[in-house]
Amino acid sequence: MARQPRRVFAVVAVLLVAVLASYLLPVDLLTSGLLVVAALLVGGVGLVPGAWPTLYRTTGIGPGAWLLALAVAAGGVGLTYLVGDPQPFCDGIGYRGCLTLYGWASALYLAGSLAVAICFGHLGRYRRVRAAEVGPADDASDGPVAVTGRVVPADGTVTGPVSGAETVWYRHAAERSFLGGRLEAESETAGGPFYVADGSGRLLVDPAGIDAHDAAELARSHTDADGDAHHREWSFEPDDAVTVVGEASEVSRADYPEPVVAGVDGPVTVGRGDHAALRRWTAQRVLVGGALALLVGGGSLMVMLVAVL
Repeated sequence: MARQPRRVFAVVAVLLVAVLASYLLPVDLLTSGLLVVAALLVGGVGLVPGAWPTLYRTTGIGPGAWLLALAVAAGGVGLTYLVGDPQPFCDGIGYRGCLTLYGWASALYLAGSLAVAICFGHLGRYRRVRAAEVGPADDASDGPVAVTGRVVPADGTVTGPVSGAETVWYRHAAERSFLGGRLEAESETAGGPFYVADGSGRLLVDPAGIDAHDAAELARSHTDADGDAHHREWSFEPDDAVTVVGEASEVSRADYPEPVVAGVDGPVTVGRGDHAALRRWTAQRVLVGGALALLVGGGSLMVMLVAVL
């Protein structure tokens, strides 16, 4: 079956189930449709192989932020049903798609709820990058640090499966077609610890803590598409100019006799740029998400409450 008929079939199926739910449940068509779509999304992310890794890699939003957005959406709509009698559709039109002021405002409110997920989903990254003490490698000590320098292999290199280049670390994803898009069928990471050298010394980086979303946004990216076979690679190569942000601790001299002052492990952010660029990258998502949640979400909720009173 072609992709376009599949999409049409999916939309028609959702509408039919929503109409059925509106008769079986004490809710209107708009609310029942939203419930059906939400159930399908949650079920799809949880049951379709590769859906969650792809969603997280693309958005960088964890399950906690998605649950918070769902709670905000349900709480706001539920509040309007408690204080009044919502009428999403125009009188006399029935289910033909004519939305009232409340109906349009509720649609905007749901968009504002998604903005809540964006804001809180990236808040942890922003706090980690902002809290890091910027300085040279030889001054790194216990605690959050940020060091800018050049990538130097510590345990050799590995060949990138898509780029064919020598890398210190890579993440590779094989993708499959799904409803007109692509989902990760399988993924792997390879490589070991590497240094970030800035002239004053070397900082050892444990890449096990590199986030899949951060890598997709901040690392080198390579794509190989041949028909339905689709492969992607994100990697760091020797001599790349990067900034690393992480929790520093003393390095075992027995394992790494090189003159290394400290190493970073746990959640690690590595980006090809300076610390200011990383801070802007995280701050923009938090600020945009917060502004949309406040202006769009808050404003539309006020309109919904006025409409039902």
